[in-house]
Amino acid sequence: MSASSHFAIIPAAGRGSRLHPLTRELPKPLLEVGGRPILAHVLQRLAPFAPTEIVLVIGRRDDMIPDRFGENWMGIPLRYVRQEEPLGLAHALCLGVAGCTGPFLVMHGDVIYSPEVTLAPVVEGFHEGEVAATLLTEKREPGAVTRGAVQVGANGRVSALSEYPGAVERGWGRVAAGFYVFDEVAKEAFRGILPSLAGEYEVPDALDWLLSRGHQVRAFDMEGDRVNVNTPEDLLRAEVLVGSEDGPQS
Repeated sequence: MSASSHFAIIPAAGRGSRLHPLTRELPKPLLEVGGRPILAHVLQRLAPFAPTEIVLVIGRRDDMIPDRFGENWMGIPLRYVRQEEPLGLAHALCLGVAGCTGPFLVMHGDVIYSPEVTLAPVVEGFHEGEVAATLLTEKREPGAVTRGAVQVGANGRVSALSEYPGAVERGWGRVAAGFYVFDEVAKEAFRGILPSLAGEYEVPDALDWLLSRGHQVRAFDMEGDRVNVNTPEDLLRAEVLVGSEDGPQS
């Protein structure tokens, strides 16, 4: 993926309610891990891919984020889009892609990876085959699969996804791990899906929309660990993960 052919989106509008009282004054992406905001770790992970622009989807009260990060990161332009209501990740991406063209990267705004996790195979895999999307996945025991289940077959081809898996879906033994590459056709998927029973627009539903129309989606299992920072305990785990960081990983 050349530097002139893609942009990136960071959905960072989560309210962080399970992190109260820490998030009463600070948006979750500004909470510090290893002496830096969570969002700085996310931006650092994206920088090696040289996106032409990074679009940050923030909440309606998150003015502290643009105040903190400004209009560029390591020379990469930053642009901010507001998600006024918490309508889900696919809704945030629909807002983020507006006015943009070409393939794009997506990385969750609250994910911390251990240093050995590499994202490059997900990007490279997007270009090795005619696929509509690639995603990073994490292997888990069925009992540990609670959200974002992914069914993967031969050659890493994704055959089904479920945001809220039942017993059968938990048996797939993989979950989405917070990093994606999408072709521009995904815009149609974000607009074409219905809200879940939780009232939110979910990325697994958008990926299923692509699969149902004959598009291919591939998964790449990560080596290492990650934390989606949602609770104070997650913050402590994230501190351990970044303890040995020695520079940006790709």
